[in-house]
Amino acid sequence: MLEEFARAELALRQRKLTESLNHFKDLENKSKDAPLYDDVLMKIGEIQLKLGNSLDAITAFSFIADSLEQCILRDRALMRIAEVYQFALREPVKATRAYEQLLARFPSSLHTSEARKRIRFLRGDAI
Repeated sequence: MLEEFARAELALRQRKLTESLNHFKDLENKSKDAPLYDDVLMKIGEIQLKLGNSLDAITAFSFIADSLEQCILRDRALMRIAEVYQFALREPVKATRAYEQLLARFPSSLHTSEARKRIRFLRGDAI
């Protein structure tokens, strides 16, 4: 599995996004119980975002945030969802909801300070 992950990562670094995405999707299907499964899903989400597939990216990040109970990347996945809504899709209401969900579910996350700042910005509060 590590060798396949490295191949997918190499394709990503070479900016062969479609090839890398295909490698990571193969890994996703093969390794649902592997320790790198959450990393694979994050990579899929990031590549989908780079390819302009914002909704597919949100789907990948949402699966991590909602379905992988033992995953340490759940707060980061929620942050990425909010950022996609804010910057890629330009949907401030959904972005605000996603940031608020991050604050509610992971109050001690490293992302809370930035999430609070972005909520204030999206609401138009004076910062």
